[in-house]
Amino acid sequence: MKTQEKAPLVFDWAEARLAEMNATVTSLQSEADKLQADARKKAQASIAEMLKQRDAFSTAIKKQAATTEDAWAKTKTALESEWKAFEVTLQRYFEETREKTGQQAVVFRASAEAQRKAWQRGIDEIQTAAAGLASEQKAQAETAMKRMTADADAAKTRLDAFVHAGARSWSAYSDALTASRAAFDSATQAAQKAFKRSA
Repeated sequence: MKTQEKAPLVFDWAEARLAEMNATVTSLQSEADKLQADARKKAQASIAEMLKQRDAFSTAIKKQAATTEDAWAKTKTALESEWKAFEVTLQRYFEETREKTGQQAVVFRASAEAQRKAWQRGIDEIQTAAAGLASEQKAQAETAMKRMTADADAAKTRLDAFVHAGARSWSAYSDALTASRAAFDSATQAAQKAFKRSA
């Protein structure tokens, strides 16, 4: 979670989604060779589309990286649309390959790990930013960091339980990832508000 005006909450949101896109594509690429010939061909076409979507998302983030919070707010709508398109392509991938259970679990684990890393980056950034604050402001930042750490631990516990529960549908996996993303977004927003109050 960046605290400067030029790196607002939307930037953290976008970076977290990009990390999930990267994890998803990488995990699918590693599994595609295991598919039967026809399914492999469809899988490769879907992966190629996801790579394009990921690259467009990454380019949009880079173009906005040095802009203000207002500019980011306008960009978020477009990025949300691109994120949803990526999710639709992923769903189509699972439908077309028909070898769902194993690959869905692989993608879920990769996405859950990407989310865990996003949480940790946010916590680390709060800690770094808090180090330079005055004592009262530092206390507010440390409270925000403790809350985010607790939320991260709870999200990790829920995702880990899901991993160990065995085979699930992609819809169930997707719902669990969506809930974790929402918790991350809420925790990041609360931390950013705490920093704005302490500024």
